[in-house]
Amino acid sequence: MHPRNVAEQLNAVAQRHPEPPPVRFVPQAALPAGEAYEAFIARTGCVPTRDNWHDLLNGLVWLRLPRTKQRLNRLQMAEIARDGVGARRGPVRDACTVFDENAALLHAPDALWLALLERRWADLFGPLRPLWAHSRLLVFGHAALEKLLTPYKSITVHVWRVPQPFDPAGDLRELDAWLAQDLRPATLTAPPWRPPVRSADGLGPNGPSQATHALAGGPNGLATALTTALPIGEPIGVPTGVPIGSLHDAPHALPTSSHPTTGTRLGQPGDLQHGEPRSKPHGQPVGKPFAPLPILGVPGWWAGNREPGFYDDATVFRPARR
Repeated sequence: MHPRNVAEQLNAVAQRHPEPPPVRFVPQAALPAGEAYEAFIARTGCVPTRDNWHDLLNGLVWLRLPRTKQRLNRLQMAEIARDGVGARRGPVRDACTVFDENAALLHAPDALWLALLERRWADLFGPLRPLWAHSRLLVFGHAALEKLLTPYKSITVHVWRVPQPFDPAGDLRELDAWLAQDLRPATLTAPPWRPPVRSADGLGPNGPSQATHALAGGPNGLATALTTALPIGEPIGVPTGVPIGSLHDAPHALPTSSHPTTGTRLGQPGDLQHGEPRSKPHGQPVGKPFAPLPILGVPGWWAGNREPGFYDDATVFRPARR
């Protein structure tokens, strides 16, 4: 890492945003001993930040999707206020933590989404492979982004379905506002949404998305996003030894473009996201709202997935439980 304080760099980038985020970044030492991280953020509006990749990426997500990050913090605090801080976090806090650290956002045709839910990997990356060109995928979780710095085959993200298209390399404010409303205790503890009826062509009632930007890629992918996101003095670059070539197909997960999204209107929060029932009595069994996805299996994300037998590895592409 560059020796410059990461919190200072993030604050400097935030000052250039047309809409500054609702938090500022402070060194980790500002967190009082004994105070919970989430509680400190809620009380002060400050995010404790260490000088490492994990916290840098967390800060970049705060800059890109601030409403969603703030919503996750408020959900965590509401659960703590109700149940306290115990040995077990409970289903809502667990889901919030998984989302914050490891979520990816996916808009995809129904046939692709259903194959992902059912872990039909042979279909998902075989006959349905062309449908990935009509999908949009954005990594949200900063722990998942950190893993992508040194990619390996089994990196698995927790996918949250977005019903309407979005541009991963464009203006994410509309997506951010929608997602902040869609994240609720009910949706975080319900099974993922499933298509009610598959049309004859297998692409859902409206056919494939008419996305003009599919998977937002680039020659340096995540590395470019990092080096352009913090252009203060000497930019923070890719750590020594990171194989840039293996990231060449990865999308700009946290781009700095501020171009507005055109012609896209996200649906009402929760309209198409998860299955019923939406809520369950406190203490009752709940569903898991995510679909697991070994992300380097996505077409265009890693050159290795074009090799014969790549998807035959059952230790990574695990079948659904019966």
